[in-house]
Amino acid sequence: MKKLKTHNIQKILIILVVMLLSGCSITNQRLNMLNETSQTERDSSNQIEKTVIKALDTKDRNLIKSLFSKRALKYAADIDEGIDYMFQIYEGQFKKKYLITMPRIWSWMPVRKA
Repeated sequence: MKKLKTHNIQKILIILVVMLLSGCSITNQRLNMLNETSQTERDSSNQIEKTVIKALDTKDRNLIKSLFSKRALKYAADIDEGIDYMFQIYEGQFKKKYLITMPRIWSWMPVRKA
């Protein structure tokens, strides 16, 4: 009976050691997955940014609308007014971008023409 208890304790200890040693690799796998997702999101954001800047520079209403789903356009009754407003406040050609960083907020701002 005593041998059986000792054997069970050994099994439990082995399981605990395996769990403790594999914890870091699981964490690293999760971090790698998050980094890959973040890169994909950055690439997607960069593509959307380029499309919006091109649309503003050329005043292409349809290019801006192409960024939205059909469903979003269906429910956005004032999308045309919003696009007109964007065209009104945009000051000329986009020349350069500066990265403005704040805690967990990233934004790009165009440089005004001189």
